[in-house]
Amino acid sequence: MTLKTLYTKNCSRTYKMQWEVLLVVVMVIKIKGTIISDYLTRNPLYDNRATMGTNVISTVYSVRRLSCASHCTTNPTCKSLLYNSITQYCQLLSVQMSPVSDNGPQTSTGWRYYERKIGKLISISFLNSILE
Repeated sequence: MTLKTLYTKNCSRTYKMQWEVLLVVVMVIKIKGTIISDYLTRNPLYDNRATMGTNVISTVYSVRRLSCASHCTTNPTCKSLLYNSITQYCQLLSVQMSPVSDNGPQTSTGWRYYERKIGKLISISFLNSILE
Protein backbone atom coordinates (compact mmCIF):
# COMPACT_ATOMS: atom_id res chain seq x y z
CA MET A 1 0.00 0.00 0.00
CA THR A 2 1.39 3.39 -0.95
CA LEU A 3 1.61 6.39 1.30
CA LYS A 4 -0.95 8.20 -0.86
CA THR A 5 -3.47 5.33 -0.42
CA LEU A 6 -3.00 5.33 3.37
CA TYR A 7 -3.42 9.10 3.49
CA THR A 8 -6.58 8.94 1.36
CA LYS A 9 -8.10 6.19 3.54
CA ASN A 10 -7.36 8.09 6.76
CA CYS A 11 -8.78 11.32 5.36
CA SER A 12 -11.91 9.48 4.26
CA ARG A 13 -12.34 7.96 7.71
CA THR A 14 -11.83 11.33 9.42
CA TYR A 15 -14.26 13.03 7.03
CA LYS A 16 -16.87 10.33 7.66
CA MET A 17 -16.43 10.66 11.44
CA GLN A 18 -16.90 14.43 11.20
CA TRP A 19 -20.18 13.92 9.35
CA GLU A 20 -21.34 11.39 11.95
CA VAL A 21 -20.60 13.84 14.78
CA LEU A 22 -22.36 16.63 12.89
CA LEU A 23 -25.38 14.40 12.32
CA VAL A 24 -25.58 13.57 16.04
CA VAL A 25 -25.39 17.27 16.96
CA VAL A 26 -28.15 18.14 14.48
CA MET A 27 -30.33 15.31 15.83
CA VAL A 28 -29.90 16.51 19.45
CA ILE A 29 -30.78 20.09 18.49
CA LYS A 30 -33.84 18.83 16.60
CA ILE A 31 -34.97 16.74 19.60
CA LYS A 32 -34.50 19.63 22.04
CA GLY A 33 -36.45 22.01 19.78
CA THR A 34 -39.24 19.47 19.43
CA ILE A 35 -39.59 19.15 23.20
CA ILE A 36 -40.18 22.86 23.58
CA SER A 37 -42.58 23.05 20.64
CA ASP A 38 -44.49 19.90 21.64
CA TYR A 39 -44.96 20.93 25.27
CA LEU A 40 -44.79 24.73 25.29
CA THR A 41 -45.90 27.47 22.98
CA ARG A 42 -44.55 31.00 22.89
CA ASN A 43 -47.01 33.86 23.41
CA PRO A 44 -45.22 37.21 22.85
CA LEU A 45 -48.29 39.13 24.07
CA TYR A 46 -47.03 38.67 27.65
CA ASP A 47 -43.28 39.17 27.06
CA ASN A 48 -41.79 41.49 29.69
CA ARG A 49 -44.98 41.34 31.77
CA ALA A 50 -45.26 40.44 35.44
CA THR A 51 -47.92 38.53 37.32
CA MET A 52 -49.00 38.54 40.96
CA GLY A 53 -46.53 36.88 43.33
CA THR A 54 -49.15 34.30 44.29
CA ASN A 55 -49.03 32.96 40.70
CA VAL A 56 -45.26 32.33 40.82
CA ILE A 57 -44.52 28.71 41.80
CA SER A 58 -40.77 29.33 41.92
CA THR A 59 -37.98 31.38 40.43
CA VAL A 60 -34.90 29.41 39.47
CA TYR A 61 -31.58 30.22 37.88
CA SER A 62 -31.52 28.38 34.58
CA VAL A 63 -28.64 28.84 32.15
CA ARG A 64 -30.64 27.53 29.18
CA ARG A 65 -34.22 28.04 28.06
CA LEU A 66 -34.56 24.28 27.62
CA SER A 67 -33.64 23.73 31.24
CA CYS A 68 -36.29 26.24 32.27
CA ALA A 69 -38.82 24.48 30.06
CA SER A 70 -37.97 21.13 31.65
CA HIS A 71 -38.74 22.54 35.11
CA CYS A 72 -42.21 23.48 33.90
CA THR A 73 -43.00 20.42 31.82
CA THR A 74 -42.14 18.07 34.69
CA ASN A 75 -44.19 20.02 37.25
CA PRO A 76 -47.96 19.29 37.08
CA THR A 77 -48.85 22.65 38.66
CA CYS A 78 -46.86 24.70 36.13
CA LYS A 79 -49.12 26.26 33.48
CA SER A 80 -46.65 28.71 31.95
CA LEU A 81 -43.22 30.26 32.40
CA LEU A 82 -41.27 33.42 31.95
CA TYR A 83 -37.61 33.05 30.95
CA ASN A 84 -35.08 35.86 30.89
CA SER A 85 -32.15 35.15 28.57
CA ILE A 86 -30.24 38.17 29.90
CA THR A 87 -30.37 37.31 33.62
CA GLN A 88 -31.00 33.58 32.98
CA TYR A 89 -33.81 33.47 35.52
CA CYS A 90 -36.87 31.32 35.03
CA GLN A 91 -40.24 31.90 36.69
CA LEU A 92 -42.66 28.98 36.78
CA LEU A 93 -46.27 30.17 36.90
CA SER A 94 -49.38 28.42 38.19
CA VAL A 95 -51.59 30.26 35.69
CA GLN A 96 -51.59 31.07 32.01
CA MET A 97 -51.33 34.83 31.68
CA SER A 98 -54.46 36.77 30.85
CA PRO A 99 -55.59 40.38 31.24
CA VAL A 100 -56.76 39.41 34.77
CA SER A 101 -53.41 37.89 35.89
CA ASP A 102 -51.25 40.56 34.16
CA ASN A 103 -49.77 42.79 36.87
CA GLY A 104 -47.94 45.27 34.66
CA PRO A 105 -44.41 45.40 33.29
CA GLN A 106 -41.47 43.43 34.71
CA THR A 107 -38.77 45.37 36.53
CA SER A 108 -36.27 44.27 33.84
CA THR A 109 -36.39 43.50 30.12
CA GLY A 110 -35.54 40.26 28.34
CA TRP A 111 -38.45 38.16 29.65
CA ARG A 112 -40.09 35.74 27.18
CA TYR A 113 -43.40 34.10 27.98
CA TYR A 114 -44.27 30.45 27.17
CA GLU A 115 -47.53 28.60 27.85
CA ARG A 116 -47.71 24.91 28.52
CA LYS A 117 -49.91 22.99 26.12
CA ILE A 118 -52.85 21.55 28.03
CA GLY A 119 -52.39 17.97 29.23
CA LYS A 120 -48.72 17.78 28.24
CA LEU A 121 -46.44 16.42 30.98
CA ILE A 122 -42.99 15.07 30.16
CA SER A 123 -41.21 12.51 32.30
CA ILE A 124 -37.98 13.55 34.00
CA SER A 125 -36.20 10.33 32.99
CA PHE A 126 -37.01 10.90 29.30
CA LEU A 127 -35.77 14.48 29.48
CA ASN A 128 -32.54 13.49 31.24
CA SER A 129 -31.90 10.75 28.69
CA ILE A 130 -31.84 13.18 25.75
CA LEU A 131 -29.93 15.91 27.57
CA GLU A 132 -27.01 13.61 28.40
